[in-house]
Amino acid sequence: MKAHALRERGQASIDYVGAIVLVAVVITGLVATGAAASIGQNVASGVCTAVSPLTNATCGGSSDIGGSDDPSGPSLADQAYAGDYVALGDSYSSGEGAGDYVENTNSDDATKEWFNDLPVDLWPGEPRVNVCRRSANAYSGYVFANGEFAGDYHFGACSGAVASDYYEDNHSGNDDEGPQREHITDDTSLITLSMGGNDFGFADVMAECVKRGLGLGAACGPDATEDAHASIDEKVDELIQMYQDLEEDAPDDARILVVGYPRLFPEDPTGPTWGIAQRDQTWINDLGTYANDAIREAIAESGTRIEFVDVTDALEGHESGTSEPWLHDLTFGVDGGNWLMPVSSNSYHPTAEGQQAIGALVHDAVENGGERP
Repeated sequence: MKAHALRERGQASIDYVGAIVLVAVVITGLVATGAAASIGQNVASGVCTAVSPLTNATCGGSSDIGGSDDPSGPSLADQAYAGDYVALGDSYSSGEGAGDYVENTNSDDATKEWFNDLPVDLWPGEPRVNVCRRSANAYSGYVFANGEFAGDYHFGACSGAVASDYYEDNHSGNDDEGPQREHITDDTSLITLSMGGNDFGFADVMAECVKRGLGLGAACGPDATEDAHASIDEKVDELIQMYQDLEEDAPDDARILVVGYPRLFPEDPTGPTWGIAQRDQTWINDLGTYANDAIREAIAESGTRIEFVDVTDALEGHESGTSEPWLHDLTFGVDGGNWLMPVSSNSYHPTAEGQQAIGALVHDAVENGGERP
């Protein structure tokens, strides 16, 4: 992964004044090293307080998980529930594969468009294409149903979304899909976002691995590691910018949670599944870890208040290839009425049970705080 300098956290901001320099350095060293001994923290706090009139030091720690620094202020949950909930992102946020799709978000009239190109009118009416596949079973629906929100639920996630869709009309041409950022308003109190998987090229990786399993000689596994890592690394800066713009778009007191991606296969695969070899399953899992770490890195480097929700183990015991998977294996069938696509886009996406498992982890982060990389 590219070497990006991670920002240091938790250090007091100190103006060095004359003879106080040495004391200030000691305070900074204690806080920066995260000294575990409470006596060390107490000494640092006491000295900081004593010299603060001279140094203008800010004494006392800040929360590692966001929320108000004022103990008498709203809790993390109250802060999130104070207004509207806006759910943005890609297929893992929209609920692709979880069924029960919102009206007009599972309509792919590519077949109809093909008929419309014929010289005779065999299928009247205008074709419509919107395959965002927003599911009532998506994790955001679980979060909203289990939270005491003062406002409404705005669902802007779309299957296939990439980072540019945050800023612009949907890049795939889905009807009526403007920039995802437009869902954020002054009433927004919570934003969740899963984004990056499509930018990283995970769909291509899975396709190549399946081809390899079918004996077509495509690149997958350790032989493809360098290229796969490079495709992720080159997107980190784009994510950093999006996170900074996301924070700028959100109200100052809104909480922002970026949700990672779950592990697709068991930690210790026991054999091939749906054309993906055992060693390639392990490799895909490792690539997922690399991708989640890249997202963490981007959050850290963005310098924002964004919290990360690690859902790596959300499907544990129910990954692809297990006896009761909460994830679709390679699936064939018709999606949204498009008979020209034999492989279902549900493939390797969570089922309703998988989305609920992710939702439980996101809900816990809403209530208790997410990770601050």
